[in-house]
Amino acid sequence: MRDYRLSDLLDMAIIQKLADSNFHACGLPMSIIDAMDASILVQAGWQEVCTKFDRTSPLSAELCRESDVFLNDFLSEGEFYHYRCKNGLQYFATPIIVAGRHLATMFLTQFFFEGETPERETFFRQAREFGYDSASYLKAIDSLPVFSVEKVNYILDYDLALVRFIKDLAERSLQLIEHAAERKKMQEEQQRAIEDLEMRVRERIADLENTNDLLHTEILERKRIEEKLREHYQFLEVLINAIPSPVFYKDANGVYQGCNKAFDQYLGLTKEQIIGKTDYDLAPKEVADKYHAMDQALFTKPGIQDYETSITDADSVRREIIIIKSAYYKTEGTVGGVIGIIVDVTDRRKYEEERLRMDKLESLGLLAGGIAHDFNNIITGILGNISLARIFLDESHKSCKPLGAAEKASQRAAELAHQLLTFAKGGVPIKKTITLQHIINECVSFILRGSNVQGVVDISDSLHAVEADEGQISQAFGNIILNGVHAMPGGGTLKIYGENVTLESKNKMALPPGKYVKIEFTDKGCGIADDNLKKIFDPYFTTKAKGTGLGLSSAYSIFIRHGGCIDLQSAVGVGTTFTCYLPSTGEVFPEQRADLKSPDVDFSVGGMILVMDDEEMIRDIAAEILDYLGYQATTCNRGEDAVELYKAARESGMPFFAAIMDLTIPGGMGGKEAAEQILAIDPKAHLIVSSGYSVDPVMANYKSYGFCGAVGKPYEAKEIAQVLSSIAKEASTT
Repeated sequence: MRDYRLSDLLDMAIIQKLADSNFHACGLPMSIIDAMDASILVQAGWQEVCTKFDRTSPLSAELCRESDVFLNDFLSEGEFYHYRCKNGLQYFATPIIVAGRHLATMFLTQFFFEGETPERETFFRQAREFGYDSASYLKAIDSLPVFSVEKVNYILDYDLALVRFIKDLAERSLQLIEHAAERKKMQEEQQRAIEDLEMRVRERIADLENTNDLLHTEILERKRIEEKLREHYQFLEVLINAIPSPVFYKDANGVYQGCNKAFDQYLGLTKEQIIGKTDYDLAPKEVADKYHAMDQALFTKPGIQDYETSITDADSVRREIIIIKSAYYKTEGTVGGVIGIIVDVTDRRKYEEERLRMDKLESLGLLAGGIAHDFNNIITGILGNISLARIFLDESHKSCKPLGAAEKASQRAAELAHQLLTFAKGGVPIKKTITLQHIINECVSFILRGSNVQGVVDISDSLHAVEADEGQISQAFGNIILNGVHAMPGGGTLKIYGENVTLESKNKMALPPGKYVKIEFTDKGCGIADDNLKKIFDPYFTTKAKGTGLGLSSAYSIFIRHGGCIDLQSAVGVGTTFTCYLPSTGEVFPEQRADLKSPDVDFSVGGMILVMDDEEMIRDIAAEILDYLGYQATTCNRGEDAVELYKAARESGMPFFAAIMDLTIPGGMGGKEAAEQILAIDPKAHLIVSSGYSVDPVMANYKSYGFCGAVGKPYEAKEIAQVLSSIAKEASTT
């Protein structure tokens, strides 16, 4: 690999936009410095202390450069190195390593930690030493941002993901550059070999023509050469037909002289239908004009030419291709024509797009998890209080209507929080065996009610069951159905078809081989423009005036997390088909949804319940709900307190009937650790895990961690009652 720099491999203007977005999101100044000469490639959010002082003075700028170069010996890939620069500011740095070479360094700098007292005397001395205006310099120091250690750690995690993203882009760019260089070198070697062979043949012919005594030998030699050429031609024909990519060659007038089997199969024509024809006979005029112009460019400027385009193959499938062309020459040096090869990169581009989309989803997940967690706690308190208020009020009370409206608005906010949680690493599906028919029917009935779109569901009772999170799958199907409604504002029919399928290895969906359930949603709406097809599953992409851009991207994330996938085919003015795959159990669900009806809830169980949650609002609403249900609640905000309260109650002879524990407690013991200690005291303890977000799979597999049930936030009185009633029934039978 030659000595490439990061700026040789990437468009730094794009990286600058990423850096600007990163600064606007977190407020921490960032720069990317070339590792070879310490030149600044990208800078975002630099403060006046650098832009007006440290980087402008020759003496202090040299200190900055020395710091940047000095760090190279201490950096390790995948982690940030923390130090204080020679100008007295906090710095974090991590290397950007591409193909084993340290090309650049990302710096996060120009800030103070909370509680850190700036050494004003030191900065005052620096101002005098470097010739700054002391008052202006100290004012610039005082304006530097201040962050907590915890927030900086969150930002460092996000920026490490950004560095990995930049590294992957650079390495893919490097592969393309090295691949093109290798291809050009091979072509040049082949051309030199041909020219050498031609020269030796011409020399041999000249010698023979000047020697009359060798005339007969010359004739025999020529025949031998002609035979060798025929053999060579046959060899080349076999070789070219063995190449899996389409290969063709044309004369200087653009008339096809030959091609391999892959080329005629690609066009859906026979070799006889291709040879002797031009591009104007085989393609639309605008396409033929483009090919002809590129051929002529090769004749005036020899060399290898490659360009990307898209075509429709013989099966009417849109394919992304790279056409590589080169001119070839006759013995006398005149242009003979063009030889070309078509490289199909459709699958490669799709893989790159999928990987980029997953990178976006992962980056969004880092941000979404924390936001949705706090937001979900707030919504839990709002919905819980509204739920209680409506219980205590008679339906004729004039407050019931505005409370109902507030409840609906809060539920919409909760749905948004759940969609954000879909992207978070902790949004692990809570799986159980379910059938998809009832979920689809419920979604169709709910979403299409009152619309002018008719739903036609064609799903047999023989459709296999799946292991899935019922809430997440319902959310995904609902978003797809809603998209179909929006695509047909004038009304129409949304057809939904389901079947059992078995995918072989190397299937076009790139899924592991096995049994799957396939669901298709087909509308006859406006269709999706080609420019939008690649972005349709991207977070925040929407063509709707009031859309959030999270519906289809969350559906995409849900199917991926369930081991399946979602794809679509669309044509403008024709309609769209979304195709979803989910791994199946291979058999029909035996109980045929016996749990469709809500189980009867026994509100008279009673007993003492321990509630542990770090949010006071959540503890208060849980206590009020439990009081309404006939229980006595004791609350605490840490796992350590929950263990002590449970132990004390048991020793007093008045043990808790159950404990509801929040899974995640920032800075303290969470529900998982507290459950382990309580179960050590009382192996038969009835423990319920509660969370709106978690980085652990506890919510999905709560029984594996000793819990009897799980309650997601936001929750309502009926949900808590059902879980406690279920525990009471189970306890009474054991």
